Amino acid sequence: MALTNSTPHIGAHKGEIAKRVIMPGDPQRAKWIAKTFLKNAKLVSDVRGMLAYTGMYKNVPITVMAHGMGIPSICIYVHELYSFYGAQVIYRVGSCGVTNAAHAKLGDVILTKSCWSDVPIKHWTKVKPDAPNRFYPTPSCVKNILETAKEKGIVCKQENAFSATFFYNSATFAQTKKLSGASVSEMEGFGLFLEAKSHKRKAACLLTVSDNMETGEAMTALARATTFHDMAELALEAIIKERV
Repeated sequence: MALTNSTPHIGAHKGEIAKRVIMPGDPQRAKWIAKTFLKNAKLVSDVRGMLAYTGMYKNVPITVMAHGMGIPSICIYVHELYSFYGAQVIYRVGSCGVTNAAHAKLGDVILTKSCWSDVPIKHWTKVKPDAPNRFYPTPSCVKNILETAKEKGIVCKQENAFSATFFYNSATFAQTKKLSGASVSEMEGFGLFLEAKSHKRKAACLLTVSDNMETGEAMTALARATTFHDMAELALEAIIKERV
């Protein structure tokens, strides 16, 4: 039987996406992770420039695919990965901003305990949040990542995250922190956890601190795209242990 292209947004054939998927936002970060860590990495989709590679990590098939920026973007790709390609577990690996309350420096790895968003969720999805405008990662994934971090000697802090709708926003982080109870800001974890709950699949969100929103410290764009080594290694080491 001939293989067919599957979805409007992913050009891979069925069977070319692994059950375990690592998702950075930046396509260049996806390329870097695949080329740095995977054996026999093959480009399986480049629709809209959203690169996806499938290869082997320690003899386990892994797909690394970019998800773009924002909740709508990640929801499209994750929905198609879960519903059509049969992905069972997805780890987002992204960047985040922090406040001083996180007690984190540039390059630190953060594992999100929850993601809150200002999206008026009741108006656009039937999926009920775990708490008011808040979704949580899969508990078994969190446990697995923390255990793996300890084994690898990688410091991994747990923080609540605010999944921002707007990158450039008139609201101060003090305002959003008051609403969300978060010390970390990113843009996609909320959408990932929503889709995982909807499809009854597994998900977690790992972040690397790229900037401090109070001090103004920040990584360069090149550093954000290519140097998140500890986070990528932790994600890969943990996801191969997931039961799928």
